[in-house]
Amino acid sequence: MELKDEQKNHLKQVSNTRNLFLGLAIAVVSISGVGIWSFHWFGEKITQNTQENLFAIAKLKANQIEQWISERQADAKIFAFRPSVTTTLQAIESGTKDDNSRWQWQTMQIIAAKMRAEYGYRKIALINRMSRLV
Repeated sequence: MELKDEQKNHLKQVSNTRNLFLGLAIAVVSISGVGIWSFHWFGEKITQNTQENLFAIAKLKANQIEQWISERQADAKIFAFRPSVTTTLQAIESGTKDDNSRWQWQTMQIIAAKMRAEYGYRKIALINRMSRLV
């Protein structure tokens, strides 16, 4: 009888060990599965958040560039309608070289130099109404 009890105990221990390993394997697989799922889910969220942030930055920069261009166009319009610029362009086109046209030319050069210094321009070009460089 003792032999039967020992066999039963041994079978019970083997069964308990097998159940323990089975439970451990299920736990490891479950935890690994949840970890992999979490990694992908958080990865997608991080990617989505990064894309949204980059889009917002791109939109902000595009708006800043549009504003800068609008300001420069306004500066160009103001510069173009100054009497010194108009007189100088007319004098260049007609070949006039009197004192007034020279004075206007000098005034325009001073204004252009100030604009170049203020905005960091390398060069300011004048274009006449026929779209020719003056």
